Amino acid sequence: MARYKAISLSLRFLYILLIIALMTILLYNEYSAKMRLDRDIAEIKASNDGLTGLYTHEYFMRALNVEVERFRIYNTPIALLMLDIDGFKRFNDEYGNQVGDKILQEVSKIIKLNTSATDILARYGGEEFAIIMPYTGRPDRTGDNKHLRDFVREIREVAGRIRWNLEVSRIEYMSYRLKVTISIGAAYYYRKNGNLSSSVLLHRADAFLYKAKRLGKNKVCIDYGAANIP
Repeated sequence: MARYKAISLSLRFLYILLIIALMTILLYNEYSAKMRLDRDIAEIKASNDGLTGLYTHEYFMRALNVEVERFRIYNTPIALLMLDIDGFKRFNDEYGNQVGDKILQEVSKIIKLNTSATDILARYGGEEFAIIMPYTGRPDRTGDNKHLRDFVREIREVAGRIRWNLEVSRIEYMSYRLKVTISIGAAYYYRKNGNLSSSVLLHRADAFLYKAKRLGKNKVCIDYGAANIP
C-alpha cells in the first residue's frame, strides 16, 4: 500500500513538473515572439526614412548590392533610376523648410503611386530619390530580346509617369500652390560583364541624371548605350 502511495505521489510530482515545464515553454515562446516583434519593428523603423516613408540610403545600398549580386549569379536584368527635385533649394529658401518637407512627402507619394510592389524605393539623400527595378519576368527568358525590350520600355514608362504626374500636379501647403518638377536619370544591366558593380551602376544612373539637368530639367535621360538590343 505504501509503495502505491509513493508511486502516486511521484506521478503527481511529475505531473506538476510537466505543468511547470509547459508554462515555462509557453511564457518563453510568448516572450520570444514579443522580442522578435520588437526587433522587426525596430528594423522597419531603421530602414524607413521618417519623413517620406521610403527606404533609407543605408537600406537602399544593401538592397542594391543584393540585386547586383543576383544579376551576377542569375543574369537577371536590373535597372536603377536616380531622381532629383528641380530647384529644391529655391523652394526651401523662399518658402521655408516646412514647405520643403511637404514637397518631399508629396513627391514620395507620386513615386509610390507610379511604381510596382517589386520596386525598391528610397530617399537617397536630401531631395534625391532612387528606385531599383528588378527584372520580374521568367529567368529563362532574360536572354530573349523581346523581354529585354519590354523591360527597357517599362523603365521608360515608369520614369515618364513619375515625371509627368509631378509636372501636372500642384503641391499645396497653406496658401501656397506650387509647381514642382523632377529630373530623372536611368541605367541598367542586362548582360554580364567584368566591370559589373553597384558603384558603376550608380555612376551611370547619376551621370544621366545630371544630363537631364543640363538639358533643361524636368526630363528623363536613360543610358541606352549598354543595350544594343536588335
